[in-house]
Amino acid sequence: MKHDNKILILLTLWASAVLVGCSSDNVEKSQPHTWHVSIPTTHTDGTTRTMLSVSGTTMSALWNTTDEVQVYKEGLSVGSVYPSTASSSATLAGTLTGTFYATDELTLYWPDNSPVYTAQDGTLDGTNGISSKDYVQATVTVSEVDPSNAILLTTRAAFRHRQSFNRLTFSEAVKTVVISAAGMSDITVTASADQTGPFYVALPLEGSVSYTFTCTTNAGLKYRGTKTGSLTNGKYYITSIEIAPGIGVTSSIDDWHTGTTLSEFTQEKQI
Repeated sequence: MKHDNKILILLTLWASAVLVGCSSDNVEKSQPHTWHVSIPTTHTDGTTRTMLSVSGTTMSALWNTTDEVQVYKEGLSVGSVYPSTASSSATLAGTLTGTFYATDELTLYWPDNSPVYTAQDGTLDGTNGISSKDYVQATVTVSEVDPSNAILLTTRAAFRHRQSFNRLTFSEAVKTVVISAAGMSDITVTASADQTGPFYVALPLEGSVSYTFTCTTNAGLKYRGTKTGSLTNGKYYITSIEIAPGIGVTSSIDDWHTGTTLSEFTQEKQI
């Protein structure tokens, strides 16, 4: 009987130890931490952001070390990372907060996860120029979790642009252009004065899309033109648009001329 009691006591102590160990592991794994992360980047459809510059039919883009790249996990913000150098493929470093496991997916956004294209100023790098509309995103996977040193390792971030870049030249001098198409909110492009172009515009739709351009001069004269463009995000397009007086007048134009894709662009400007 005493022998049985000893066995029972030993089994009870062993079970308690196992439970305590499991509880400790679970608490440790569920505790939020601040993690250091360094994410390498690569090209997919382009060198990513931020200063856009144009030479002929090519466009280049570079990261800026002040760019804040937002990191999300399961739809929630978990922190930010920043480019280590002003280059086309910088490493993104920063801190993330939360609980992480190997195979977790993280989504990276710049400048944020909610693109807004409705107001543009027709420039490359103005307040509402296309540099400020160059939304990019990437998905990475957590490959290793090091809780002892609070370090996360991830796969390489292959960024993709969420819009195409377009240089538009109009047949008549206009100041304001409203671009309409099924599937997107109207985009209003306002220049500082009447001009035929070039108007630099970021457009979010891909595939063959019919665009309507409603143009207004400083004097209030209205022109209109239509054009079908087959656009791919991350490419730079150059086109001329024939517009005619009167809201009811439209004209059909040849296919858009495509510049080189961003992945083929050379670095034209250092930040």
